[in-house]
Amino acid sequence: MDVALLLLLPLVGGYYLANSSYAFRYRSAREDGHRLYFKSAFLGVILFCAALIIRSQFLGIFEWYRSFEVFLSQLILPLVKEPEKGYQFPLAVISLYSMILGPLLGYGGNFFLNRDTWLSRALKYSDLERLLNTAAHRKTPVCLTMANNKVYVGFVVASVDPTRDLKSLGILPVISGYRDGGTGKITFTTDYRPIYKLQEKGTHDAQLPLQHLKAADFEIILPTDKIHSCNMFDFTAYNQFNKKVDDDTG
Repeated sequence: MDVALLLLLPLVGGYYLANSSYAFRYRSAREDGHRLYFKSAFLGVILFCAALIIRSQFLGIFEWYRSFEVFLSQLILPLVKEPEKGYQFPLAVISLYSMILGPLLGYGGNFFLNRDTWLSRALKYSDLERLLNTAAHRKTPVCLTMANNKVYVGFVVASVDPTRDLKSLGILPVISGYRDGGTGKITFTTDYRPIYKLQEKGTHDAQLPLQHLKAADFEIILPTDKIHSCNMFDFTAYNQFNKKVDDDTG
């Protein structure tokens, strides 16, 4: 068994840790190939040292573990190139433990980590994703102006996942309209709120032709490369600002 091959095992463990733990996976998704390689190597070194310490402690404390390593050596030593030297066996065991520790610490450590905290840290360098994640977490609507000056105000359907490219965005519209290309003023033309309220009450008004639809059926998928502007939207603030403008111009 080649030493270089054995040293790949901690690297695999480091890769699993970097891609499974909340503390690393969201940042790792935004890093290119060589940065991810060096991060995996760095974490692999830490795992190797941890495995070395754990093995030495177990050898000194537990008799059953020393018996286990005798059994393990009978399986591993035939695979090494020079079994008579025997020095590759401790390296093989420690490297194997390093690989196993990667996913164990990654997935197991997530029980003690706050996902939203690490997600927010990973998104702080992307303005759009940071705002969308904040809006989804607060359950606050956002106002999106598209390339064709169409305007949508609605709730973000799902929180942003930095491990995936944000090519499209799903929103549940509340109101929609258009923005004047000259003045930039928004004119709303469609209000979805009355329909949602009727559906929430379970009304079966014969005059409502959309009673067969659910609120989720109105979800709109928008391409992110066509979004010209995005901001969180508050109806109270919007009405207050527009009232002030009308009073000033009246």
